[in-house]
Amino acid sequence: MLKRLSPAAPALRPQRASTRSLAPCSRWASAQFTGGSRAPVAASRGRTRATARNLDGGADDGVREGPDWLVRERDACGVGFIASLKGERTHKTITDSLTALGCMEHRGACSADDDSGDGAGIMCDIPWKMLSKHCDEAGIAGFQEGKSGVGMVFLPQDKAQAAKSKETLEASIKAEGLTVLGWRAVPVNKDVVGRMAKDTEPVIEQVLVGGAEGDELERKLYVARKTAEKAAAEMDAAMPGIAENFYVCTLSGRTIVYKGMLRSAVVGEFYLDLQDEDFEAQFCIYHRRFSTNT
Repeated sequence: MLKRLSPAAPALRPQRASTRSLAPCSRWASAQFTGGSRAPVAASRGRTRATARNLDGGADDGVREGPDWLVRERDACGVGFIASLKGERTHKTITDSLTALGCMEHRGACSADDDSGDGAGIMCDIPWKMLSKHCDEAGIAGFQEGKSGVGMVFLPQDKAQAAKSKETLEASIKAEGLTVLGWRAVPVNKDVVGRMAKDTEPVIEQVLVGGAEGDELERKLYVARKTAEKAAAEMDAAMPGIAENFYVCTLSGRTIVYKGMLRSAVVGEFYLDLQDEDFEAQFCIYHRRFSTNT
């Protein structure tokens, strides 16, 4: 295994981000793996003195200590990666990644309520063991690793728009010769969502798909996702808001994303799947978004 981040290390303890004057985020879909901005940080050793510069090239308000490359760096979110070098899938990969993600709180920001994050989440292997168990219990046949895909879907709060969104995605999937095996409501803890984020919190469901395998499956799923997005955009005039509030985070036979307008420390509390011991992964990328300059 790669070296794990220890929550006991003082420098890595989760920190609550300071409140910034950010407008409430309009879409949970904005919680992407994208770049942002942050304040310069001094290195703990090998220090040099360098004059920090503003983004426009002007001098900052003072001289900071640290390597020149570190003092001047400002464009980065909090991101990291944990994986098993042996290719083993374990739940520990997820718990370690969530611990590390919690240590990235200072790399992001909160909205005016000091609780709604501007984006945090993880990307990992599809949790085949957990989802296969669900399919057995729900009577969903045909779900099989290597021959199936999973879509993480954000649906509008409006029930009519949510139903239309699911219908649109299913039509796009079937147009690629694939089969919709079923839908799964993703269990969440709404109590940890900030007040402003709750205004746009989506209904979160997973679509289970079969009908192809390997690269052919990935290609068909990609086309289905893009086709559904285009169809939703064309419906927006008749159903205002559907294009913005219907969003497919991932649709793949390999990876899945769990994200939202959350503080990094509560991602694992919001998504109850991430607490399931059967949720196993070989790798996990964790990310805390800073959206001020994006």
